Amino acid sequence: MSANRIGQERQIAGIRISNQHRVQFGRKLKFTEEQIVEMKRKRENGVLIRELGQEYGISNDRVYRLTISV
Repeated sequence: MSANRIGQERQIAGIRISNQHRVQFGRKLKFTEEQIVEMKRKRENGVLIRELGQEYGISNDRVYRLTISV
């Protein structure tokens, strides 16, 4: 058995254990759901994307992605 295969098996086992303990993977969110809802409300009321970006300290693209209606 190759070292790579053993490493994959250990990784899979570790992920299973983490999932059982409800460990969350990935980057923590910068904004709460309330902040995102507030951004969407402001955007619907006519606040420019550029102004929201400056207020929250994020790029215009990020504001757009957070505020598009799904």
